Amino acid sequence: MAPKIKRKIKNQDRIFLAREITGWPRFILSSGIILAILFVLSWIYTFGYFESRNTHIYKTCFARQLIKELAWEGAARSCLRDVVASSSAKYRVDSRLVWAVIAAESNFNYRAVSPRGAMGFMQIMPSTARELGVSDPFDPQENILAGARYLRRMLDKFNGDYRMALAAYNAGPAKVKNAKGIPDISETKAYVDKIMRELEQSKG
Repeated sequence: MAPKIKRKIKNQDRIFLAREITGWPRFILSSGIILAILFVLSWIYTFGYFESRNTHIYKTCFARQLIKELAWEGAARSCLRDVVASSSAKYRVDSRLVWAVIAAESNFNYRAVSPRGAMGFMQIMPSTARELGVSDPFDPQENILAGARYLRRMLDKFNGDYRMALAAYNAGPAKVKNAKGIPDISETKAYVDKIMRELEQSKG
C-alpha cells in the first residue's frame, strides 16, 4: 500500500507543477493584455478623441510641455504654423508678426503665465480674454485667435504703425497714447526692438 500512496502523491505533484508552469504564461499574457488596454486608453486620452475639435488640436499638436521641442519640428510645427496662418488671415495681420509676438511673449510655451496673470502663447490678460470671449486662454487656437484680433485692434488704433501697436500690446494702449509714442519703459522698448528685429530677419 505504501508504494501506491507514494506514487499517487508524486502524480499529484506533477499535476500541481504542470499547473504552476502553465499558470505563469497565462499570468504574463493577461498582464500584457491589461497593460496594452491601459496604453490604448492613455493614448486616446492624450490625443483627445473624447474632446471637442478645438481641444483635439490642442491635445494633438501641443501636448504637455513638449511644445518648445516639438514646435520646431514635424507635425507640431506644421500645426502651430497652420493655426498662426489661419488666425492671421482672419484678422488681416502679418503671420510673421503673430509668430514673433508668440516667441517674445511666451517662447512657445502654451502654458506660460506671467506674474501679472497673462496667459498662453500670446499672453492674453484675463480682462482681455473676457472681453474677447475666450473661454480657455490655454487653448492654442483660442489664444492665438484672440492675440491676432487684439493686434489688429492695436494696428487700427495706431494707424498701422507696427512699433506703436507692439508697444500698446505690451504696455497697454493708454500708456502709448499718453506718451504719444513708445512709453519710456525699458521692458516695452526692448520688446518692440526684439520683435522688429525678428521681422526684419524674417524678410531676408
